[in-house]
Amino acid sequence: MNKPRGRRPGPGTTEPAILAATREVVAEVGVERASMREIAARADVDPAAIYRFFASKDELVAAALRPPDVAAEVAAGLADADEPGRAMVAGVLTAWDDPEVRQHLTALVRAAFTNELAAEMLREVFTTRIVGAVELAAQPDDAALRASLAASQVIGLALLREILAIEPLANVSTERLVEIIAPTIERYLGGDLGP
Repeated sequence: MNKPRGRRPGPGTTEPAILAATREVVAEVGVERASMREIAARADVDPAAIYRFFASKDELVAAALRPPDVAAEVAAGLADADEPGRAMVAGVLTAWDDPEVRQHLTALVRAAFTNELAAEMLREVFTTRIVGAVELAAQPDDAALRASLAASQVIGLALLREILAIEPLANVSTERLVEIIAPTIERYLGGDLGP
């Protein structure tokens, strides 16, 4: 039996379904190998329906990969934290625990390695939102360096644990990882960095 194509039932459901399908496909195969046909099939729409919302694949990918609000939430959680390193690690790992956020960030990070638009989006997330907030929490000497070091640790953790699923790291609980990694982040933010 053939599924009906074209507009999905219900007001306003087609565009979100297309964006979610785009993130799913990009997370699996990357931007270059993501086809409009596969995206349409996953969204359960006719490929022509995509063009009612997006003029091109680039426009679709840009809309689908727009950084989620979770980056702003993590950054906001750092502002008043007594232990910003702990708050940063916990915030990032907790965000990854949400399946929708995981798919979104996985698609963005994977795409960033081969697509300049995605790379720029990811840079914006970390330099403007996360690193900017961490700089405010860091000691004033070398604040930008301290923030970048902290972000590199957390991004590396997310890459190895969430995207590459390196064992045993992939199965360590969020709580345990926070206990292990937070002291390192705290040192980056306020401890001695050496000469």
